[in-house]
Amino acid sequence: MLLLATPAFAQGDSVTTALGIVEDFHSETIELVNGVEDSASVESFVKKCIKERDRTLGELGSLRWIESPGERRFERVSRIVDSYMTGRIDSLKGLKKKLNGRDRKYMEKVITSLVLLKKKQLEELGGSLKAETYRKKELKPVPIIDRSPFEKGRPGEEGIWYR
Repeated sequence: MLLLATPAFAQGDSVTTALGIVEDFHSETIELVNGVEDSASVESFVKKCIKERDRTLGELGSLRWIESPGERRFERVSRIVDSYMTGRIDSLKGLKKKLNGRDRKYMEKVITSLVLLKKKQLEELGGSLKAETYRKKELKPVPIIDRSPFEKGRPGEEGIWYR
């Protein structure tokens, strides 16, 4: 059941993909940070993460109703997601400064892992641009003058026009 909720199975618009990316990034961050032994620092960090995630999800959700699909909405969505992930990574760097030796080394690994995850997820979000900017094929315009299907050439050439 959890497999169906991942962004890979989404319909392809950037907002849906971004909502899944933010959730995945948040859960990965919390899971990795819980490996730190200094629980006091981690608890305040987790509370800030939850507030920031909720704010970002709300902003993305409202963007779905405000902006129509297209490049402009995609750019706004990608900017929001990128700033969210960059903010979480920067806050982890600040948390790393507060930790002791062993936790500090672990936090360096966590930051490296999240930077790679950020890169992968931004590429995934970039794949939704094609679905976001999809345009229907426009039908050929119907000619004003009907011609016989047996006629060849354009009007003004020999044929029914010279009768």
